Amino acid sequence: EIFPNAVEVIKELNKKYKLYIVSAAMEFPTSLKDKYDWLQEHFPFLDWRQYCLCGDKSIVQTDIMIDDLIRNFTNFKGRPLLYHGHHNVHVEGYERIMDWEDAAKKLL
Repeated sequence: EIFPNAVEVIKELNKKYKLYIVSAAMEFPTSLKDKYDWLQEHFPFLDWRQYCLCGDKSIVQTDIMIDDLIRNFTNFKGRPLLYHGHHNVHVEGYERIMDWEDAAKKLL
């Protein structure tokens, strides 16, 4: 299931930024095809070259990273934005994004 407003906001972010979808997909390698198909279904405006299916997100050095796991911000030098989730509700010390509408307010 896709989060509300995700398609619209990501479409607009893609117009403003050089956007990449990064997933530590190698942890579950049989999920690669499913992830690719899901991205194609929900975000057909993204080119496959904008997908980075990797094993460790620490290789990612961008200006901004949105993620729901703080472990993915280790060694990240850009602006980390913590996407709110039940598993990170008590995490402090990060700029938080509550939902995709909030992401639009902060980044568009």
